[in-house]
Amino acid sequence: MNSASLKSRAGSDLPWMDMVAGLSLAGLLASSSIAYARLGQLPPQAGLIASALGLLCYGLVGRSRFAVVAPTSSSATVMAAATASMAGGNALLQMGLSTALVVLTGLMFMLAGLLRLGRISDFIARPVLRGFSLGLAWVICIKQVPTLVGYSAQASGALPTAWELVTHVDQWHPWSLMVGLTALGLLCLGGIYQKLPMAFAVIVLGIVANRMLGLNALGVAEVGAIQLTLQRPQLPSLSQAQWQQLAEMAMAVMLMVYGESCTSIRTYSLIKKDPVDANRDLWALGLSNLTSGLFNGLPVGAGFSQTSASVVYGAQGKATTWVALVALLILVGTSLPYLALTPEPVLAAIVIFSMWKSLGWGPLKIYFGLHRSRLSAVAAALGAIFFGVLDGLILGIGMSFIMALLQLGKGAVHELGRVGQDTVWVDRDACPEAQGVPGVMVLRPDEGFTFANAESLCHAVRQRIESAPTPPQVLVLSLERSPDLDGGAVESLRELVQSLQEQEIRLIFVRLSTRVIQVLETVHLFGIPDEHLSELTVHQGVLQAEKSMGSANAGAAA
Repeated sequence: MNSASLKSRAGSDLPWMDMVAGLSLAGLLASSSIAYARLGQLPPQAGLIASALGLLCYGLVGRSRFAVVAPTSSSATVMAAATASMAGGNALLQMGLSTALVVLTGLMFMLAGLLRLGRISDFIARPVLRGFSLGLAWVICIKQVPTLVGYSAQASGALPTAWELVTHVDQWHPWSLMVGLTALGLLCLGGIYQKLPMAFAVIVLGIVANRMLGLNALGVAEVGAIQLTLQRPQLPSLSQAQWQQLAEMAMAVMLMVYGESCTSIRTYSLIKKDPVDANRDLWALGLSNLTSGLFNGLPVGAGFSQTSASVVYGAQGKATTWVALVALLILVGTSLPYLALTPEPVLAAIVIFSMWKSLGWGPLKIYFGLHRSRLSAVAAALGAIFFGVLDGLILGIGMSFIMALLQLGKGAVHELGRVGQDTVWVDRDACPEAQGVPGVMVLRPDEGFTFANAESLCHAVRQRIESAPTPPQVLVLSLERSPDLDGGAVESLRELVQSLQEQEIRLIFVRLSTRVIQVLETVHLFGIPDEHLSELTVHQGVLQAEKSMGSANAGAAA
């Protein structure tokens, strides 16, 4: 198909490729929604409702033409871990807690959108997010194996569940194991033809096998009746302590969902040259989760699996979303009695297959190759496996903040020089032939001044001066890496200025942003003249320093 034909189709009201992609996507979402509802320990309708509302809300508000907002395995698993620990085995209470958690997640998204925090996903470091995703994939797969083999596991953690399975092989149900392995094999074979909605096809085959062979009578568990009734939206009756605890978890769920959503949206925005509006997406994800929660649905996000599947199916724009929504509603409205016959081992196979590509260490190889962030990535993965999804997520977020603080505190200060009479000043450590100007020291921090690193940067400046063969008469300090200064940074700079004045070293600031000049002029740094707070280049600042030294020497001679 040539590019002109593609543009012609993309410009029509309902491109054929979008229709095909939407129909295929509806089949995928119908199967994955039921499977992920099991992960979230909620009835199947929770996944179907969440998919429909996610498609509707993001389609109306979201910016990306290719993002598919629906339940994800990671968010469903985290929600189940959080609410199960609070419910103590009370299924009705857990459903209310789930509703509240999804609603709070939506409100957190909206608050972030209101504050225009489009880069909030950066709070979770990529190595930590990749490591946690790896550990989460293993946890999800291990916990699906009991359903796949027809065994009722008593353990709750991933490793205890694996050990229980190994030590109770004799209690595995043969028919369930056969159905699960057959479904898994068909999914693997179907993976060769990525444009086919194999998950939906396997569910159809499982339903047919159940009807024809009487699998349920042979002991193979099935989904059971799906009661799809939309009740009037209302918040659950919970205590203040429960709301507070859920609010803490909602922040963690929001960060994880947004991190995954950003990855898929940004990936295909680059491939498809699609504009990105992060703050608008925050509002869209907030509305999607808020409405899903009010109708007792799962948390939703632009998961990479369904978004990539949409593109593989041939999506050209948002028409795919609307076709998928209509097709999903028709499918659910006409096929609920049949979907209730879906064998549970088939759903377990679908979940395991969806996680299969995430079980390898491939995403972490880059960090081992770079010899960077290896410990944090591996620790996040092992944290999810050994400590559980909930504690693993909290550990991962905590590690991200620690990494950020450590990085902020590592700032170094470089001495600059020039080669010959060049006007370009470079790092003397990197360019040994570069020389300074007698009586003048030129320093440049490699990080912006913040409360977290200001003390260490000022200490590094003092060390540079103390290690000089002769103390400089003038210090030229370039703050080009500091677009603004917070209160802590200003306090540290005032102390630095005071110590330099006690040593009779004049200070000239160069490469200052307009905002930094305004801040420094406001606090009156111990009488530093305004001409020494400027946007001048380093070379211009050195010329000013030489002029200042000349005037001072002339005054001393007189």
